[in-house]
Parts: sequence; C-alpha cells; structure tokens
Amino acid sequence: SGIVLAPAAVSRRSDSGPETGVLEFVRVGGIKQTCAYVAGPDKPGDACGLTDNIDDALHFRWGRSAGQGIRILEWAQDDGSYKWLAIHWNNGIPVFEPGSTRYAVLTVLDPTTLTTPLARLLIPEPGPSGITVWKLSSEGQVTPVWKARERVYELALFDMDGYEIYIAANADSYGRANPRERRGHLIFRPVTH
Repeated sequence: SGIVLAPAAVSRRSDSGPETGVLEFVRVGGIKQTCAYVAGPDKPGDACGLTDNIDDALHFRWGRSAGQGIRILEWAQDDGSYKWLAIHWNNGIPVFEPGSTRYAVLTVLDPTTLTTPLARLLIPEPGPSGITVWKLSSEGQVTPVWKARERVYELALFDMDGYEIYIAANADSYGRANPRERRGHLIFRPVTH
C-alpha cells in the first residue's frame, strides 16, 4: 500500500489545499479488532460500510465550517470532484428520546442534485436523508450530529461484524435492542501518498 497514516489530528488547511484523510472506526471499551475504515458502497444503491484494507477506504476532505467545531465532510473522488458524506434514516423520522431504536446508515449526497441513492430504495418506510455535519474534537474524533426541532443531537455509531456501520438516534436504547453490534467512534486520520 502506498498510503501512510499520520497521527489523528485536527485537519488544517495547508497552502496546497484541504487536508485529506480516512475515517477509522474504533470500538469503544477496548474490544480488540483489526483496523476498520469507512469504505464506499459495494454497488450503486448500497450504504457505505467498513473495510480492513486501507486501500479500499474512502478519502475525505473537510468542507465548509458550520461553526462551533462542526464541519462538512467531502468524499474526494479520483477525478477531483466530490460528494458529501451524508446519512439516511432507514426507518422513518428519527426519534431521539429514550426507547428509540431508530437508526441511519452512511451514504453519499450528490452536491449537484442533492440526492442520495438510498432514498428511493428503502421501502416501506424510508426516512429523511441529509448532509451530516460532523463535530471534530482536538484529538481527531469525528462525531455525526443531526439538527431537529432547533436542537443538535450527537449520534452514536455501531458496527456489525466489522463490515456494516449504523448510526443510532439513542445509543442506550439501540445498544440494548442490538446486543451483537458494538459501539465505536470515528477518528480522522490524515494520509499521505
């Protein structure tokens, strides 16, 4: 592999343009796992998943700021274009209160058409899609946030068998309802070639 990971750090714009990197999924609670990175859909219409091969990981760059440490992540395409990293709620409108097991998946949103390939495929109760904004900590941890009813909710991430990634509206309720899934978080890792 010609990709070299740098330590997790807050992305800074350099003179040569925005810094690019990969998103590493790290399980919470010291559960041993091989490295897992956010990967693209296996085929059109699929959600993004996880891969243990860094060569298959999607490369991201930081987009415009939404203030207070919140940014948009852009998936940098090989041809220089980009798509926005987004989420799509699989089972209707997100509910954040205790007891909610609503979840979303990672997808991409075309900045020209403002559509995601999942919106028309999730039947019978597709939920909303949207450009997800991401909260970036000084240690490089990246947390998805969703704005609803004038509140901003930090969302929780889970993985299933190291290949699928789910985003829960309520971490405690979702975790109890899905005990095989493991909670984790994403770390932005700058890369060099």
